Amino acid sequence: MNYALWIQNLGLYCGQVAIVALAGTLAVAAFRMRAPGPRLLYWQIVLTACLILPGIQPWREAAAGSDEVQAEIRAGRIAQSSSQGEPVSPEKAAAIVIAGGIALRLTWIMAGLVKLRSLRKTARLVDPPLPTIEEMRRKTGVRAPAFLSSRISSPVALGVFRPAVLLPERFLTMTVEGQRAVACHELLHIRRRDTAVVVLEEFVRAVLWFHPAVWWILSQIHLTREQAVDREAVRLTESRESYLAALLSMAEAKMQLDLAPAPLFLRKRHLAQRVASILKEVTMSKLHLIRSMAAMLGLVLAAGLVAVFVFPLQAPAQEGESPRVLHKAPVVYPPEAKQKRIEGTVVMELSLDAKGNVTDARAISGPEELRGAALRSALDSHYANDSEAPRKATATVEFRLGEQAEAVDRGASPPKDLGRVQRIQIEGVTGGAQEMLQSRIPVRVGDLLSADMQNRTREAVREVDEHLAVSFSMSEGGSVVRIGFAEIAGPLDPIRVGGNRQAAKVLTRVRPLYPPEAKQARVQGTVRLAVVIAKEGTAKELTVVSGDDLLVASALEAVKQWVWLPTHLNGNPVEVLTHVDINYTLAK
Repeated sequence: MNYALWIQNLGLYCGQVAIVALAGTLAVAAFRMRAPGPRLLYWQIVLTACLILPGIQPWREAAAGSDEVQAEIRAGRIAQSSSQGEPVSPEKAAAIVIAGGIALRLTWIMAGLVKLRSLRKTARLVDPPLPTIEEMRRKTGVRAPAFLSSRISSPVALGVFRPAVLLPERFLTMTVEGQRAVACHELLHIRRRDTAVVVLEEFVRAVLWFHPAVWWILSQIHLTREQAVDREAVRLTESRESYLAALLSMAEAKMQLDLAPAPLFLRKRHLAQRVASILKEVTMSKLHLIRSMAAMLGLVLAAGLVAVFVFPLQAPAQEGESPRVLHKAPVVYPPEAKQKRIEGTVVMELSLDAKGNVTDARAISGPEELRGAALRSALDSHYANDSEAPRKATATVEFRLGEQAEAVDRGASPPKDLGRVQRIQIEGVTGGAQEMLQSRIPVRVGDLLSADMQNRTREAVREVDEHLAVSFSMSEGGSVVRIGFAEIAGPLDPIRVGGNRQAAKVLTRVRPLYPPEAKQARVQGTVRLAVVIAKEGTAKELTVVSGDDLLVASALEAVKQWVWLPTHLNGNPVEVLTHVDINYTLAK
């Protein structure tokens, strides 16, 4: 998981929410929206706008380049875990803290729901119903049962599918007008289905617990909801003074610890605003209300657009499907890193040519001791490029201490007759490529493995994938043909690159002269040379891999004059180890 990008996007999203919340607050103050009902709807729209911001904006790519794709290369197989884990980055630590806060808030919600269930089970039903409760049931149209509990200090409406009103014991000692006010208030919450809405709001608070703007918006929603219910309760009870008296009476009681995610009759921090709202008669014409609401929502929309522009979220480099990996080069774990027990993940930005070959690799992050090995592996990897145009890619190499996977040696054996083929072994190749190899190679079990058959087999394998190598060996029952990906060079060696890929980078090619003595002897064949290409693109070191002695000197003399286009890693030229085949053929 890319914790750095995740934390970065979370910070940008927090900035967006802060802008929208600030604009929403200023709009309420500017247009003096005092009517609780419309103001509640307005704040709910503001909260919804904050929640849907990530889904309604264009996401910018986190890395430069167009049509980017993501691939993955894994280093070997893990045989055992290291006792010393990878250091926790600040971004990962922040993600852990945020996730822990979410878990605690969700635990708080579950504890509240469990507490509500327990309160309902231990409470006793008010039976027969009190006349004040029956009266309010008729006026509100809600037939929810009422219960008395000694474990609560404030009335509460609870339940979604089986709603009920939970009343404190002191409810029985209240005046008739006070009982009407309390019963009416809680029954109105049930009629409005506020219990389910409050639980959803608490889930939002749990996920965004770290953002003060979210707490502010939810606080305004809770306050305006209670003010809207207060206003309707005053209308139904037809007694403003009695309702205020009931509200103040509940405020005098000692409040107990509240774990209930449900609408309560009283939250003391809202008492002053609720009393002021009840005392003030706020009236707005329908036209004025519509105009004010439209203007306020327009300001919120404009603020959202500004927030998206100022704090654009960053999308990961991957868009669409990742390219099909034709060859994942093995990764050699640096010995120095092994000794120091260094593990980690190296992230690289790769440049792919039209054929899917890696033309440049840059390390973006990861331990310095591991970057070289990862870059060497990435440079010799090969991808399918259906678009046939240069593109960018992101590759990830994970280093874990443990046994490394075995690989087939790249070197070719000198051509000589090796008897009959006993077994053909193809290693490290996927199903589709394996079937292609089996259909292309000319050799079959039981065939005579002559020098010509060996050369034809090598050529057929290179046509399928130039990164594949072929080795021939003898066993008691016959010869064995092994085909697989070759092991790359160690961290201090030149980077090994496929011959066909490097051939496309030749700038100056000197044609070898056919040695006269080879012509007279009618000697033909191929000379294979291992070439170390210097940083500037010249032949630094030549080694004969195979070939007739009469042809080798001519090949060496020609190839040492060749010049290649330099190979780059992290934008810097590096030495490269490759193979060059020089074919000598006599005219018929």
